[in-house]
Amino acid sequence: MSCFWRRQTIGYHSVFGWWFLPLMDARIPLGRTYHRLITNSVGMRSHREYPREAPSGRRRVVFLGDSYTAGDGVSNNQRFTDRLEERFAQLDALNFALSGAGTDQQLLIYEHLARHYAADAYVFCVCVENIARNLYTCFPSYDWSEHHVVYRPKPYFELADGELVLHNQPVPRDKRPHDQLGDWRCAFPYIAGEADPYAIYRDPQSHHWLLMKQLLLRFIDQAAGRPVFIVPLPMYQHYLEEAGPTYWPRFAELEDTMRGVHVVDLLPAFKAQPMATRLHLRFPDDPHYTATAHWIVAEALEYQFARHLPMLLQ
Repeated sequence: MSCFWRRQTIGYHSVFGWWFLPLMDARIPLGRTYHRLITNSVGMRSHREYPREAPSGRRRVVFLGDSYTAGDGVSNNQRFTDRLEERFAQLDALNFALSGAGTDQQLLIYEHLARHYAADAYVFCVCVENIARNLYTCFPSYDWSEHHVVYRPKPYFELADGELVLHNQPVPRDKRPHDQLGDWRCAFPYIAGEADPYAIYRDPQSHHWLLMKQLLLRFIDQAAGRPVFIVPLPMYQHYLEEAGPTYWPRFAELEDTMRGVHVVDLLPAFKAQPMATRLHLRFPDDPHYTATAHWIVAEALEYQFARHLPMLLQ
């Protein structure tokens, strides 16, 4: 007789769609591995509490992103944000990343939660896969009462005459099985005949890119002149050289040093590693970053902070 058990780590949120459960300390499976997931009282994945105002002498960086930044597969202290805190005693790295989230939800997390925390700089880590999620109107989730995967609504934006229009607010509590999605959208934009799964980035006028670009520009505008680092996170296809970095020219469009907007290319740091190391930057049965990959990201961000904003590390 077999027994099936999993720990719920995320609950419904009327604005974001879902959010980490607060005050949790759990051992979580990912494929054949386990990691420790700790959240604080506001549901950030963190073992620390952060006051909204920065204490005297502290430097503060707010991080936004999805599961690659939240750290699926590794314990809290192995993530690149925690590595940076460990290396620089005066630095607070507030990680507001949310597993499964698109750039749209990450923007809403900033607008409704993260913006209320004092920050010297922002780091928006964009998993390149998010170009698809921004057009999703739902996302797969595990139904704990019925023990199977269902699809639940998520917030999403549409472009209307170049303006962002938000839908699904508050986020409905509905759920549907995959074979009954109807008009709900949750399909990755693969291009027929293309070996590169991210070929959609080649077109600077694609609806997918124009939407992502507007989401990021809205965030930059709201940062109100504080330094912003836009950090596209390469997938294993890129650092294993199975596909070229078709995403990079698009994100490079956002570079604006006069406004303090820096776009960071992490791929050279990944590819500087020997192939034997690169093969272990993801899990054997899951594409998320391993602890070694997080270490590489931490070192690359340290270099960028030292170059553009050295006061963060002093």
